[in-house]
Amino acid sequence: MKTKKEKIIDTAIRFFAENGFHNTSISKIAEAAGVSKGLLYNYFDSKHQLLKHIIDIGAVKLTENFDPNDDGVLTRDELVYYLHDVFYKMQQDRDYWILFFTVIMQPGMHELVKDQTEKIIGPMMEELTAYFTEKGCDEPEAQMRFFVATLDGVGMHYLLDPEGFPIKNVIQKIIKDFV
Repeated sequence: MKTKKEKIIDTAIRFFAENGFHNTSISKIAEAAGVSKGLLYNYFDSKHQLLKHIIDIGAVKLTENFDPNDDGVLTRDELVYYLHDVFYKMQQDRDYWILFFTVIMQPGMHELVKDQTEKIIGPMMEELTAYFTEKGCDEPEAQMRFFVATLDGVGMHYLLDPEGFPIKNVIQKIIKDFV
């Protein structure tokens, strides 16, 4: 059984994804979650803080299986595992990831969550740069950015058309080209 906080988060994700951040009120979220506005404000000081929390959840999900043994060194096998894992997560929680990509692309929203997501995702980007350096890439930081941008683009296209998108073949292409 979900806690009240989890119900609030799940409801906010659904409403933000369906209606957008600016068109969703705290009152609507509280009512649909079956809690009072006061209780919602016990968990989150504002709608912005609720959104930040939701985006933080995604940043953690994106990185939690990136370096499974937490040794700070990314291996080929770990990167292959990560690729399969991240797209599996998108398949399992499509609404959340649509919201994640939609929110970070909205004007002003990226700035709202930028500092916190950089704290979470920054170490992953450093490990990727080190991985591409070790592979002998001429411009490892550019390669890392290209890799991340590729994953973002693939993720967005997969979320738009999960039945028609050949995700398994695309993952294999990413592995062939980057790993």
